[in-house]
Amino acid sequence: MSFLSLAKGDPAARSLLGNAIKARYGLRPPPISSLDLTLSTPARGPLGLPAVQTVHIQLVASSHWRRDESRTWLGITSGRTTDSYDGGTRYLVAKGKKETTSEAAAVIGTRQQLWAWLAFFLTPLTEEDVLLKSIDSRTLQAKPTVNAEESAVLIFNADYTLAKVEASWTPAAVDHAGRLMLRPAGELRTVNDFAFPDKIGRMWDNAPEQIMSVDRAEANLKIPLAQFSLG
Repeated sequence: MSFLSLAKGDPAARSLLGNAIKARYGLRPPPISSLDLTLSTPARGPLGLPAVQTVHIQLVASSHWRRDESRTWLGITSGRTTDSYDGGTRYLVAKGKKETTSEAAAVIGTRQQLWAWLAFFLTPLTEEDVLLKSIDSRTLQAKPTVNAEESAVLIFNADYTLAKVEASWTPAAVDHAGRLMLRPAGELRTVNDFAFPDKIGRMWDNAPEQIMSVDRAEANLKIPLAQFSLG
């Protein structure tokens, strides 16, 4: 491994992650302290009219997360939802109503979603508060050493490129946990050493997979933490 990894875990898992990071980023993998992503996919609007679903994701380290989703058709934006976590409180804004909670059970779903996206970009898993465990020659589990509820399973191809990330997730307004899957679904683009696929597949349980175009992707920009607190 030509970069420093502080993650704990068995040698096989650490080696697998190191090879995967080199396959994604080459010999200069960037540390990722924050991410700002805008994704979009075709959708259906009222009366079956064509629409665009947009997902805007922002995260800072493993402590702050925000996801804004909406649909736009004929220049009209509707169905706005926001799921945000500021390190202690979860905020959900949907259909004109806002819910706020700090209960552990309620914030797990949001933290799991944050953790899955961190795992998708690989290098956040080299931090010292991460525990890696080998499952087989192409699969590892990654979890933070502090929050035992959060974990992600990463499955790799024979050439060490990422095949998919899976994590347990309880979406807003759903009363049971399911499996969230993220996978690269397009060619890699590199901007300032930050390599990302131009399309990402996203699926929850047995729902149809969404293939989302990456319209914007920036790493390590300064995101004001006030944006995550919606109280």
